Amino acid sequence: MILAVITAVTAHCGVSGAVIPVNTAKLWAQASERWSYSATVNINDEHVLHRARPEILGAQNEPDSNGTAYLEGTNLDINQRWKDFAPSLYDFPLVRLGGSTTEAYSLIRNVGKFSTRRGSETVSPYHEYKVTPAARMGPVEFIKWIREINPDFTYLVNLSMTSATPEENAQFAAFLTHGATQSRWGAMRASLGFAAPIKVFAFELGNEIDWNWEAQGWTFNTNVLDWYTQTAAAHIAAIEAICPEAVFMGCGKTAPWEDGIGGASVKLWTDGVLQAIGHKLKYLSAHPYYDGMPIAYMDAGFDVMTNSIETILGADSGVELVMTEHARYGGGPGDTTGTMINLFAALSAAQFLNRLQARSNVGGATFHAMANVQTSIWSLSYLWDEIWYESVVGRMYHAYAKGMGDRVMESAIDAGGAAYANPASSDCRLTVTASAEGAHTLKLILVNGMENNGVNLSFNFQNTYKLVEETVFTAPNLSSFVYDDSSRNIASIVTTAKNEENFGAYHMPNKSLVVLVLETEQRLPALDEPLYEITQDGLTVNINPSDYDADGGNITVIAAYYGAGGRLVGTETREVDAGLTTLQRLGGFTIPAQIGAEGKLFLWGGGLRPLTDAVRIE
Repeated sequence: MILAVITAVTAHCGVSGAVIPVNTAKLWAQASERWSYSATVNINDEHVLHRARPEILGAQNEPDSNGTAYLEGTNLDINQRWKDFAPSLYDFPLVRLGGSTTEAYSLIRNVGKFSTRRGSETVSPYHEYKVTPAARMGPVEFIKWIREINPDFTYLVNLSMTSATPEENAQFAAFLTHGATQSRWGAMRASLGFAAPIKVFAFELGNEIDWNWEAQGWTFNTNVLDWYTQTAAAHIAAIEAICPEAVFMGCGKTAPWEDGIGGASVKLWTDGVLQAIGHKLKYLSAHPYYDGMPIAYMDAGFDVMTNSIETILGADSGVELVMTEHARYGGGPGDTTGTMINLFAALSAAQFLNRLQARSNVGGATFHAMANVQTSIWSLSYLWDEIWYESVVGRMYHAYAKGMGDRVMESAIDAGGAAYANPASSDCRLTVTASAEGAHTLKLILVNGMENNGVNLSFNFQNTYKLVEETVFTAPNLSSFVYDDSSRNIASIVTTAKNEENFGAYHMPNKSLVVLVLETEQRLPALDEPLYEITQDGLTVNINPSDYDADGGNITVIAAYYGAGGRLVGTETREVDAGLTTLQRLGGFTIPAQIGAEGKLFLWGGGLRPLTDAVRIE
């Protein structure tokens, strides 16, 4: 993580289970809605942006060398206390074992019987030499620990570049992924109770390795870049030699905002990594800790990284960003206000997830951290005075997941330029994600981080919907957090069945996350669907845009207009430059005015992919 490794905070307040001073009356005081804004939510339910990524609902944890909170006595079994608590958590699909302390470990040295484990030591000549003792809570125990939450989770493997050799990391990759009879490493894993290989998302090459050790900051340094790209290339080569199917994640700009919006360091570091090893990567990492810096500020950094990927590797490279740590920034171990675990933190995380879903090149995100012990810092769960609690942030994930469909649709909020709904503003607090599930279900995730302001929302759709379910996640006020057993349910999740035909308006409550489930009789488009099916007046028309041409750098774009009853009224063909095939750049392409009555316009390009949404013609 960006801050130094945290030590425990144990300022007891006399309340059973709590470890920080708590003004309980303040945490339970109900923040009333003093006034309401008005805004319009525009949902283009005929334009699929990309596949929804459940991998953004991931978590991560630092290694715990001792493991006393999770392990049974002096042996290496997961204790009953965790086994009893873990099933109550959201079943995170992606989990990372990583962070600052991971850089101090060679993971392969910390598997097997504890008596055979070895300490790790710094192997980089550019980093301070230190020796780290063998860990009781090694990667095998970590896998067992997380499987108590989700037996089918996928492991994001953070490999040290400073305390493990390329050969050691290759051995650990084989330990995780080889068959039981494929190598001694696969056989070792099977002997430890894992007959099948472990599901691996990617091998992440280092943690926050872009730290400028000369200037002691996040600014760009050529020496650091050269050391990292050479070291990472050696680790990739060693791993590929015995695990040829391995997937790699490079260390992107940890803090892509430190020298201003779109600052030079972001581009210099990203360009350097991609030019050296980009052809070997599937992902780039970043560690945004928001509210210390606005999310809008970080988005600009992500845009710079995205532009570097497209410029150096090509727009179709498939390299994606993964936020391998994210959370609301806070004051560290001295913070006694619950800043990192309260409702404000939960709604900030939810807004961040909404904004990630709007980006087409995000492969996943892992919240920091899954668990902490005797401290009030970032936590989805925490152990206070021998009792496990789920934080308000952890509880939010249950609600957010209810709104995840299988493909993200185009959506935007129009509040007349007001900052609270402007993604470019540091004061943005209202966001939306729309996603389809199956052929007839649309799900909306609405997040309102304003403590005293509700919003009267009106909706624009292409289709007609019935509201069938509403889920509301909230707490008394933005400062509310779980501090002892009596406050476990200080945050609530209420799901209500609905039967509201012709849905078009909703009052968004203050300080809340809302999931709305809508149903339509019309068929919603599938992901990358080459055929559009339109039903009007009971008649289904399948449009097959087979007449397209991609020769000579141009793409023939076909506009097909369908009026009442699905009758083909007219077509128009134009050629546009192949580089101008995005929704934003095709604004000047129009259908002839003589076509007449109300209908819909569709545009397609090479590969039979829709280039823009269905545009209603008046």
